[in-house]
Amino acid sequence: MQSTDTLSIISNYETYQQTTDYTCGVSNIIMLMQHYGWYDETAYDELSLAKYTGTSAENGVSAQDLGKYLRSIG
Repeated sequence: MQSTDTLSIISNYETYQQTTDYTCGVSNIIMLMQHYGWYDETAYDELSLAKYTGTSAENGVSAQDLGKYLRSIG
């Protein structure tokens, strides 16, 4: 794909498919961490990141909680 006037394509942006119906926020963190070279799949996985961010099947997670987690890891 190519960027256009109304669409920006980030080259080499690896996608991640969430495995539950409530971990979309965590999946975005994984993609962000992969893009910046911060993701170590031996240290993190989707469900452990869900726990660290306070993500739950009942309530999902807020953008504020995702941001709080990201700030906590630098």
